[in-house]
Amino acid sequence: MANQKYKVAFFGAPGAGKTVFLGSYFNLVTNLGQGRPVSFKSAAAARATDRIIETLFKRQVPVQNKLNAGEVSYSVDSFNMDVQLFQTPGGTCGGSYEWEASPILTELESADGALFLISAEDLVKRPEKALQENRTFIKALSFLFESKGSKWGKEETPVVFLFTKGDAVPEATAEALAEKMTGLFAPELDEESPLADYLLKSPSAVKAYKVTAIGDWADFRTLPKEYKPQNVIKPMEELYKTMNEINKKKREVRSILIAIAALLVLTALGTWALDLRGWGRTKDEIAKLTAASQFDEALKIVNSYERGYIFPDPIPLVPSSLRGGADKERVRAGIYKAYEKAEFSALDPLLKGLDAGRMPDVKSETYLEAAGRVEKYLANPEFEKLNKANYEKVRSMAWYFE
Repeated sequence: MANQKYKVAFFGAPGAGKTVFLGSYFNLVTNLGQGRPVSFKSAAAARATDRIIETLFKRQVPVQNKLNAGEVSYSVDSFNMDVQLFQTPGGTCGGSYEWEASPILTELESADGALFLISAEDLVKRPEKALQENRTFIKALSFLFESKGSKWGKEETPVVFLFTKGDAVPEATAEALAEKMTGLFAPELDEESPLADYLLKSPSAVKAYKVTAIGDWADFRTLPKEYKPQNVIKPMEELYKTMNEINKKKREVRSILIAIAALLVLTALGTWALDLRGWGRTKDEIAKLTAASQFDEALKIVNSYERGYIFPDPIPLVPSSLRGGADKERVRAGIYKAYEKAEFSALDPLLKGLDAGRMPDVKSETYLEAAGRVEKYLANPEFEKLNKANYEKVRSMAWYFE
C-alpha cells in the first residue's frame, strides 16, 4: 500500500533547540538504528540533516547554520507515512510576526500534526522571555485549534509539546512544566477558545515531554561529552502513531459513507425498477378500463398513483423525468379525451332530436336521459379544455333542461 502523506507543523522560538532536536532524532534513527527506520524523500533533505549530524556528532561543535524544518521530508514506512515538516515563522522580539497575513495559514489548515518546542530552561528561569518569544506561536496554535480541533486522539490535529533543554532544569518534571506553560499561556487566550479549553479543562490530555536532545551541556558553546538523549524518539513516534490512527478512522468513516451512498444508490435503482414496473402494470389496467368506458375508475387509479410510491418525492436520487408516472398527465389527458368523445357521442343524437320550439315532455325517458347527460357533461371542466366547440354546443341547450 502506498504511503499516506502527512504534514507536521513545527513551532519553536529561536534558541528553543529545534535544530539540535531534529539532528539528534535523525542521528538515532538513521545512524544508531533506534526507533522506527526513516528514509529521506530527497537528496536535499538527506544533505541538510547529514550536515547537522556531522556538526553535532562528528565535529562536536554547535551548529551555526540552523536547519530549516521545511527542507525535511522523509518516510516512515512501518507506519505507511510520508512526512513533510513545515516551520511556522515567528518568535521575534515581542512575537510581532504578522502570520495572519502569511501563506502559513493555509499550511496550518492542512496540518495533520504539530510539534511545539519550548525551552524548559526559559520556562522555569525566564518565564517572561518564554512568553514574549512564544506569543506568535500561541496565536498560530490557537488558530490551528479553532480551524480543525486538536484534542489528542479525539479530533483532527494532535499536538505534542516538547520541553527542550531538560538537562538545564533536572528537578522539573514534564507535568510541572506543562502546568507552568498553561499558567503562562492561558491569560493570552480567550476563555472560550478551543486552545484555552484544551489546556485548562483537559490537562491530562496534553501530551508533553521533557526532552534532553544530546546530554548535559556545560555551557551553550560546549557540547556534552557523553551522548545521553532522553525523550527524543518517543514523542515523535507517539505523534506518528496518533496521526496514523486518526487517518485510519477517517478512512473507515469514508468507507462507511461510500458504502451508505452505494446502498442508497442501489436502493434507489431497485425502487426505480419496481416503480417503473408498477407504473407499466397500472397503465395496462387504465387502458382496459378506458376501453370499457369506465373512465371514472381509470381516473381514480391515475390520481391515486402517487400514494403508491415506496419513497416520498418519490425517489430523491432519480430525476422526475425518469420515474414511474412521469407521463401520468399524458395518460390522464388521454382518458379525458376518450371520456369527452364518448359522452358527446352519446349526447349529440339526443340534442339533434330535440324540438326547441315545443315544450319538452319532462317525464319522458328521452328527456330525462338527455338532461342527465347534459348535466354530467357540463360538470366536467376538462371537457371544455379538450373540445370547446362541443362544450359550447351542449351549454347552448342547457336552458332546455332547467
